[in-house]
Amino acid sequence: MEVSFGDSATEGDLAIDLVNTLYPGAPDGLARFADAVRLVRASNVELLGDARSSKARQERALARVRHLRETIRAILETLRAGKSASATALERLNDVLATCSIGARIVRSNGGYARMPVYRFNAPDDILIPLADAALRLLVEKDASRIKTCPGCGMFLYDASKNRTRNWCSMKTCGNRAKAARHYRRKHANE
Repeated sequence: MEVSFGDSATEGDLAIDLVNTLYPGAPDGLARFADAVRLVRASNVELLGDARSSKARQERALARVRHLRETIRAILETLRAGKSASATALERLNDVLATCSIGARIVRSNGGYARMPVYRFNAPDDILIPLADAALRLLVEKDASRIKTCPGCGMFLYDASKNRTRNWCSMKTCGNRAKAARHYRRKHANE
């Protein structure tokens, strides 16, 4: 099964997209180092450089990305439960953030302007920086009470709807299945 990052169920929140690369019943969306690079590039950030290196260095970096994914997952589960993130999880994020060199560019967006983050990508481990930065922005800039899980598949989502009524990761998949099941039950209830 191909994991698609372009049509994100989270409207492009990189930290949540990272966590959702592994969920029950689906293969790991981070099977290769290139998957992590593709995930970051699909999130509207710019990676300066190429980070070509040995397969061994890429594999070590991928292991660190997977570890970061589990750290962010633990934080999201804690926040969703209405609790504060653990000191250990925050320390792991801060360790990555301490190595950050983040820049930005102004780009045209929807008739106005937007900030596009720019990250140096000279070594495989540099792929951790935009991922940790996305987790930082999720924790600091967004409302933790809007972090939910989809009742259909268990993926995390950020409910940015005005009325806080978003339930599904995607209406194309889980939402449509739920509507179809309700329709079937109503139709066959009197038989």
